[in-house]
Amino acid sequence: MRRQRKTDNPVNIQTCFCFEEELQKREVQKKASQEQMAIEALPHFEKTETDNQRLFNMQFDYYHGKPEAIKSMFTLLNQIAVKLIKKECRTRRIIYTPETREELAIDATALMIEQFVKNRLKITKTFVSYLYLQVRKVMYTRTEAQKLETYCRDNNISLFELSEEEKQAVKADFIKQIHGVAK
Repeated sequence: MRRQRKTDNPVNIQTCFCFEEELQKREVQKKASQEQMAIEALPHFEKTETDNQRLFNMQFDYYHGKPEAIKSMFTLLNQIAVKLIKKECRTRRIIYTPETREELAIDATALMIEQFVKNRLKITKTFVSYLYLQVRKVMYTRTEAQKLETYCRDNNISLFELSEEEKQAVKADFIKQIHGVAK
């Protein structure tokens, strides 16, 4: 007669699944508790003197149940981003039209707000430094679409006038030239 192992017992397997579920629940509770502690530790100022302090108060309000604070945060971050872009342009001797500067500021601000909404970003030191990183990111990096646009302009190619097959061929040539390999 074959001896039954403990792992063959359905009760033990059920117990294991319950134990795993309990561990997962505890992990979720632990993360929620840690996030709540991080929210409680966010800086808040009674009297604000700087834009940074105003942004800290808006962040505090946002994480304490006032979603409308994100709108005012966007407005203030956008104003600061425009100033940072103007300063960067003067320092690096870059010339942008006011519309382009405004577009870049909106892009940088949108990146930052996206981090707040999607990833629950919590800033504890300085907003302006983080915004400056986002400004530099939008000023000095280009997307694949922007690179393709430049490639087409440099080679006098109008994608609007091409068939789907021709468009795919142009994109393949572009990828070959940019990355050195065909995808």
